[in-house]
Amino acid sequence: DARVKRLMQRLHNFHLDLIDPNTVEKINAAIQKKSNFAELTEYYRSRPELAAYTLKSEVHRAKYIVRAAGRPRETRDLSSVEEVQEYFRALIKVAEEKGETFRGFDDRGKAQGLDKDDQDRMLLVRMANQSLLGDLTFELQEHLIKPHDPEGELNISIKNSSFVQFSINMITLALRAQAKMDVVTVGGEHSRP
Repeated sequence: DARVKRLMQRLHNFHLDLIDPNTVEKINAAIQKKSNFAELTEYYRSRPELAAYTLKSEVHRAKYIVRAAGRPRETRDLSSVEEVQEYFRALIKVAEEKGETFRGFDDRGKAQGLDKDDQDRMLLVRMANQSLLGDLTFELQEHLIKPHDPEGELNISIKNSSFVQFSINMITLALRAQAKMDVVTVGGEHSRP
């Protein structure tokens, strides 16, 4: 049947693109062209509710590794769900008590509101959830799925739920997200990290 042959050829071409390093470069270029760090950070700064979302909905689903400051010149690496939740709860509580923004110092020299580093730590908590992977998922769909399945006949989809890890360094104020994206078809699941 001609339709079956055509669909098999499209699946074969899709598979070739899936393993082609140039495809990854093309997707990375699209993300870099589209990305605007100022807009991204403003999106998360303007949504304080995302900190609670990360705490309640994401910490138990994804793997988190948090490097937290302890006593001077001492760090702690937190990785259990309970440790990470406790740490995030403490940060959220401080933000709720002090207010979201730094408002200067009172008459006794005590800081009013969050200082810049605490604001950035709260930003990292808000960002450390799967919403951060939205642009990547969109570009995978645009540059990998749609060219081979524009009408949806192959029923190819992408999901990012099999492995997601957030590494957050609260000392250097850095966030790294890693995800294994699964490519799913009607006939079965095939994944490529």
